[in-house]
Amino acid sequence: MLAPMAARLGLADIDLSAVTGPQRELTQEAALHVYQQMDSAGAPLFGGLRYVSRFNPQWECWAVFVDRARQRPLKVDVIAADDPHLYDAAADRVANLLAHILSTFCCRARSDSNCSARANRTLTRSWLHPARRQVSGVISM
Repeated sequence: MLAPMAARLGLADIDLSAVTGPQRELTQEAALHVYQQMDSAGAPLFGGLRYVSRFNPQWECWAVFVDRARQRPLKVDVIAADDPHLYDAAADRVANLLAHILSTFCCRARSDSNCSARANRTLTRSWLHPARRQVSGVISM
């Protein structure tokens, strides 16, 4: 399978140096062969390749055939509505989003070169008030 390609490339042997060398045609041909392998029902046998890097044989590389990737959750945990970590994560996200909105939209409208720095400096961290479970914060410009 690889012998005709190796002969066209002028390679006398197919060894590790040939497969990890700079001539990508040989490695592409090998990958195509692996990709095309099917079982008796016509299902793909492989989802990708694992190989050593040509830069360092201690480095392991992976080529995943994207059209064959199947993702299955191994474990699903329920997050309680009153989990304090959930509120902290949401509050941080809201603060970042508000800072982005201020610096992107409000400051452009003002044509003020110092507006973005002032918006980021004066924006206090938004938080989710635990008693009301709503977003609150202080923004001044």
